Amino acid sequence: MKVLLMNGSPNEKGCTYTALSEVAKSLNSFGIDTEIYYVGEDVSKETLLKVKDMCAESDGFVIGSPVYYASATGSLTHFLDKIFGVAGKDLAYKPGATVVSCRRGGASSTFEQVNKYLTICLLYLQTTGIWYMVTHQLK
Repeated sequence: MKVLLMNGSPNEKGCTYTALSEVAKSLNSFGIDTEIYYVGEDVSKETLLKVKDMCAESDGFVIGSPVYYASATGSLTHFLDKIFGVAGKDLAYKPGATVVSCRRGGASSTFEQVNKYLTICLLYLQTTGIWYMVTHQLK
């Protein structure tokens, strides 16, 4: 079994990455393979086809985003618009979850925004009665 974790932060190794790494560590402890994919800014056709293949090979998904003005990052939203259009069949009927990282408010609206991608494309939303959000402080 393999879970693909998508890092939608503009900071490749920032707080969202740290949260996704903790999720990966927990999944790995159950013998589940994981891969963290950094979304970045590239939404070229070549990249989308590469990620489509990654989606087809994965059994579950976790999407991570920091909170920017009570929503997901623009680059992640752009990427999700494209990849869910291209790889929708490869995502459907698989488990999915969302992790958001915030400093102040807006976590619940970001969580809802990203979860809509999962539910619209027929992924099984993985919840345990809690929202998966982390908070961070400036140094």
